[in-house]
Amino acid sequence: MGVDLPDCDVFEIDTQTLAVRRRYQAVGTTLFGMTQRPGTAELWIGNTNARNLIRFEPNLRGHVVDNRVTRIVTGGSPTVQPIDLNPGVDYSKLPNDAALSTALAQPTDVVFDRAGKKAYVAAFGTDRIGVLDATGNVLRRIEVGNTPGTKVDPRHKRGPRALALYPKLDRLYVYNRLANSISVIDTANDTVLTETPLIHDPTPATVKEARGFLYDAKLSGNGTMACASCHVGGRIDGLAWDLGDPGGDMTTARGRGNIGTFQVHPMKGPMTTQTLQGLRGVEPFHWRGERARLQDFNSAFRSLMGKTELSTSDMDDYATFLQSIEFPPNPNQNLDRSLPDSPRGLSARDGFNVYTTFAFAPPIRCVDCHSLDAGTNGLIIPANTLNEPQPFKVPQLRNVYKLTGRKKRAQGRTSGFGLLHDGSVDDVFGLLTNPVFRVIANDSTRKTMLMRFVEAFDTGTAPSVGYSVTVSPATITSTEVQQAVLLLINEANRGNCDLVAHGELDGRRIGLEFDVATKRWRSDRTGVGPFQLSELDARVRQNKAHLTLVGVPLGSAHRIGNDRDLDGTADGDEGLDAYGTSTPGCNGALELTGNSTPDLGNDQFALVCTNAAPSTNGFLLVSAAPSSLQLFGITLLTDLRVGFVLPMTVDAAGLGTTPMPLPSAPAFKGAVLYSQAVSASTCAKAGLCASQGLKTTLDK
Repeated sequence: MGVDLPDCDVFEIDTQTLAVRRRYQAVGTTLFGMTQRPGTAELWIGNTNARNLIRFEPNLRGHVVDNRVTRIVTGGSPTVQPIDLNPGVDYSKLPNDAALSTALAQPTDVVFDRAGKKAYVAAFGTDRIGVLDATGNVLRRIEVGNTPGTKVDPRHKRGPRALALYPKLDRLYVYNRLANSISVIDTANDTVLTETPLIHDPTPATVKEARGFLYDAKLSGNGTMACASCHVGGRIDGLAWDLGDPGGDMTTARGRGNIGTFQVHPMKGPMTTQTLQGLRGVEPFHWRGERARLQDFNSAFRSLMGKTELSTSDMDDYATFLQSIEFPPNPNQNLDRSLPDSPRGLSARDGFNVYTTFAFAPPIRCVDCHSLDAGTNGLIIPANTLNEPQPFKVPQLRNVYKLTGRKKRAQGRTSGFGLLHDGSVDDVFGLLTNPVFRVIANDSTRKTMLMRFVEAFDTGTAPSVGYSVTVSPATITSTEVQQAVLLLINEANRGNCDLVAHGELDGRRIGLEFDVATKRWRSDRTGVGPFQLSELDARVRQNKAHLTLVGVPLGSAHRIGNDRDLDGTADGDEGLDAYGTSTPGCNGALELTGNSTPDLGNDQFALVCTNAAPSTNGFLLVSAAPSSLQLFGITLLTDLRVGFVLPMTVDAAGLGTTPMPLPSAPAFKGAVLYSQAVSASTCAKAGLCASQGLKTTLDK
């Protein structure tokens, strides 16, 4: 194609001027976590490096990417040194149990010990933590989860994603993204001490059960690759691959509804990676439509990944999970989901009219093939019609706005692949220049309109999802804030999003969900609300409320705004009630709350104090009865005659956490505790500040 890319991966930025001082090249294809080695000018970056310059599926079987960390030595004479995390693997041997037992796949995070002598790497694909020395040699591997050695269990995959090393103890904390848990590793002897699940995990069971099939590299013959090696995060790697098979067979491709039957050749040529988002209702699959169902991709576990195909039930569950992955909103749409109407005469809205009415090859219009809503009618177009050497399925258009990186800019091209099956076209304008589009091929005006429309194509998720606005006494009179509130309410009424709010009301935390049917806001506390918008507006103006409104996906308002664990008890009724007033310190008012619901048997329950003076000592006062007594410059809100005092250590962020694991004995149901946090503060009278009181009722 005559395209020469700079391949800039890591950018060094002057934090004062924001100017780019240096660019580092050839670091890797897909970059994950980056860290600095303590006491040095070295950066270590976890990455995978694609082998897409190697042609044909048999040559790539079991070895699609290299899993690496790359060490950048900055300074006057910078160097970039990739380090293979799986040295010595015989990739020609499949299956390879020796490699499967040690492989480190998809390195998502890197951390160093304080001395800078030892690095820990999270291998997301193989549920392992790699231990490396300062030169990059792999010293040991720590298994996370229940799949040591060659054992495979995608349904219970952990997926270590992020690491945090405790600065003073031999403890490594691992966030397991797929299991939604935290593992604690003793780095003195490389053992997992505990694994604690996150308390509220709203992930649907169908997703929990099956997403491991996408990410588990142990489903490959040597443990070095997974489907997600190319479909990174369920999306794309931005590359083209030639996965043809010189020894393969012709394949039959049929359009949707079995309309049109074509024989497609096993030597397919370069094809860009397609996203796994928005797959529901856009079959058949692949650029040429030779996969009628998602289940038909099962053969790739054998032919490309070098192992065995999944069972029928596993592949069915995997397909169900894949169909649940949605696109995010298109940022090129207006927030009300309408199309931009400027510049007038060349806008996305004008492009929609051309798209739906203008016959570029009479009587064929764009919409006849790229039908709404997904942008595809699922048919396969003959090769001669497309002026191509082989037939192609009409692709969906919902992610075109992300595929225009080949556009020429002042500094040159910024991405190697664009539109079409091989990524060879810069943008929609260039695509429409093809003579196959006849009337429109030389019509710059209509091509510009269509380009802007397609780049604003609706993804199936409204732009109001994820949009938020904070309403406070200081912002309530802002026209911009008022318009944002009305926009979110209108979007909820139109069925484009659900709407929730969180914040404070009358001095207490509150969650609210907007009821479209009654036009009222239901609260997460019995006896409070529901509210009309005018009532909330008045509370804010009276300095009695501070709320952040957020558009959320349809069907999720009750969970996000009212009942986070969907146990039938609203969040505000789950046993945590504030009372009394705080005695402020240097950082303002201390706030005491629980980290979760005080359910019997909740061994993770803790009381958490925020806004304390950083790195100080304090106390947690716990009692069976409340109080209101002036003592040492604070209002004592617990009766210590029937209580006790616990030490509270405040960290550098002003956060004090006191674990209080709750017994599972039914005899404690309904028991009530009154608590208050007290901390040192140089700004407070007598050098002490205190939180409000917290009434905790043990439930269930």
